[in-house]
Amino acid sequence: MDRTYLRYFFGGVLKAIENFKGDICEIRLRAGLPLAVTDSSGSTLVNENGSREYDPQNALYVTAEDVRRTFEAVCRYSVHSFQGSIAKGYVTLPGGHRAGICGTSVANAGGRTENIRHISSINLRIAREVQGAAEEIAAAVQLPCGVLICGEPGAGKTTVLRDLCRIAGDKFPVTLVDEREEIAAVTGGVPANKVGLQTDILSGFLKPEGIMTAVRSMNPRMIFCDEVGGDEDIAALEYAAGCGVKIAAAVHCPDPERLIMRTRLYRLFSLGALEFAVFVKNRRIEGIVKGSALGVSSANAKGGGA
Repeated sequence: MDRTYLRYFFGGVLKAIENFKGDICEIRLRAGLPLAVTDSSGSTLVNENGSREYDPQNALYVTAEDVRRTFEAVCRYSVHSFQGSIAKGYVTLPGGHRAGICGTSVANAGGRTENIRHISSINLRIAREVQGAAEEIAAAVQLPCGVLICGEPGAGKTTVLRDLCRIAGDKFPVTLVDEREEIAAVTGGVPANKVGLQTDILSGFLKPEGIMTAVRSMNPRMIFCDEVGGDEDIAALEYAAGCGVKIAAAVHCPDPERLIMRTRLYRLFSLGALEFAVFVKNRRIEGIVKGSALGVSSANAKGGGA
């Protein structure tokens, strides 16, 4: 298993993570608080030996220096080069890993955060390329078609979306709008992850800009993008739908009932941009629901694992 993410940790924290027995999904450093990791069993504190620790007093406490060193490492020792993404609360790492960053906002005259200082915590989310994660979806739907992958944060939506992009992109031209650069993990113009033999990648583009560019310039049969939700995102997806392009996207939404409550997003089903909603939980596909069945009952979902 790829453990290149270890390069961002030092000293006692590094030793503890190296010795931890488990399939790590997230590593959380909080200054003055215990080291915590998340694996398939959930979140746990960790002691200096890398063992799960149930008594906070015996856990390995992270120092401000630990956080500072990791922050500088994830920024490749050039913090100013990443100011734009730091202001959004994250830095994307080679391989598609992502470091979420918390600290004190530095706001501009308009009140928008333009930088973060006094970094207090870092959450390193470890990306995984799981070929086959979307095979159940591909078997249940007829690509190209509109697919919305729904789930809570950390449910595995990006992993499923990445693999669906690979499957579709191996068959026909698609465009991937990889705003946070964690799906394809492009480095030097070359994707680190397999996202399809006929996939064009717009890496680092804002989703609305990337979707418009894809429709106008690349003539894709499908557009893939992660974590949609804002009004500008929805407007761009509506534009793509009006041009006859199918969409595959992910959204933070745990169940059909709450999807229906998101009126503009739900409207994409009536426009034909979306035809199926896929619900993911704990890195498993919980259900594949036709748009026509939404609002009836989540019991209409086709269950299964991925």
